[in-house]
Amino acid sequence: MNRQNLVKIAAAVLALGCLASCGKIDDTNKKDGSVTLATLKTSTTTAAVTVTLGPELTNSEAEESAAETTEKATTTKKTTTQKTETTTTTTTTTTTKAPETVIVEVPVETEPEQPQEPEQPQEPEQPQQSFKDKVRISYNGQEFGIGDNMADVEGKLGTQLSPSEETPSCLSGHTAVVYHFDGMDVSAYNGVIYQVTIDDTTHTSSDVKLVSGPGLGASADDVKNALGGDGLQENGDVFRYGIDGYEVQINFNDGKVFFYMIQFPELG
Repeated sequence: MNRQNLVKIAAAVLALGCLASCGKIDDTNKKDGSVTLATLKTSTTTAAVTVTLGPELTNSEAEESAAETTEKATTTKKTTTQKTETTTTTTTTTTTKAPETVIVEVPVETEPEQPQEPEQPQEPEQPQQSFKDKVRISYNGQEFGIGDNMADVEGKLGTQLSPSEETPSCLSGHTAVVYHFDGMDVSAYNGVIYQVTIDDTTHTSSDVKLVSGPGLGASADDVKNALGGDGLQENGDVFRYGIDGYEVQINFNDGKVFFYMIQFPELG
């Protein structure tokens, strides 16, 4: 074996050393003066390197061949480096947004307001009349009553049917003055009226009645509606009231009033 063949063998050994560092040599055979390297297996790439011993080379040719073989082995090492595939798993997270609650205002149908009727003015309540006020007298439109001064009343009542006269009071025996008008007598003691009588037997045309309403010819219902039922005593055709010191007597004939007597005894 000459020097050139030794150089080739050395180059082959050097190449085998490089390949051995990158993979596994399964088998080595010598056939017809050549060395065949078995297949070098990696996880991704398979490479085969064959070195053939040929004719003798010059020193420069042997050096070039060794350098070329080394470069190929280096290249094979680089290409056989396992490539690791990196699988990037992209996880897409889908967030489902809860539907927003939409508040829809539904218009409420309302009936149109009816125009309000104007309030009717209420009649003022009449003050409650006392019994004293109910039995006051209306004579031809002039009002007077028990307790009034006769001097203030006499001129308003008009002409008397007959002159006034002094007479003992039937209540106390005191001397009283009696005034006679159409259908009515008025008695006063010390100038103060204490008794009034209305009598159909002396009445001709005057308008005489109680201020509360009933007059000559009134019915029992008219009297009760005007004076009420408190203090009333009924005795056949005679009604008698006794309220707050007042005494009232009303006489009926055929259901119609023909006589009234109103008095306040303490004054007579």
